[in-house]
Amino acid sequence: MAKAPKLYRVKDDPVWMVSEAAEGVEASLVDDLIEISGLSQRRVSEDYFNLSYKTVSRYIRDKKKLNPRDSETAIRLMALFHKGIDVMGTLDSFNAWLSKPAFGLGDRVPADLLITHAGIQLVMDELRRIEFGALA
Repeated sequence: MAKAPKLYRVKDDPVWMVSEAAEGVEASLVDDLIEISGLSQRRVSEDYFNLSYKTVSRYIRDKKKLNPRDSETAIRLMALFHKGIDVMGTLDSFNAWLSKPAFGLGDRVPADLLITHAGIQLVMDELRRIEFGALA
């Protein structure tokens, strides 16, 4: 039986997020995001973190932490996955939604927007609209 993907626990608290990011999160969180997203190592490491997967692998091997900016990105992405699972019901449903154009995002593919913090926030806002039925 396959191991269930690890969902890093996040808090809906901006002060916690800043503190956690400033400390740095384990680089292995990038691998967790690759696993839960179903996206390629290259896409997640290079597009979302601007790091080669080789660098990520070395950080993991050496038990390094990500810098504060990349830590914030990782935390925001993990929070997005938590919200997506809550709204869509399952990880598979959320991943399917991420890969298709979304009307509320100007018919853009949500996964393509996750390269910036503003893009992550746009996708999070869309999930909240879906959650509360405000689709128009």
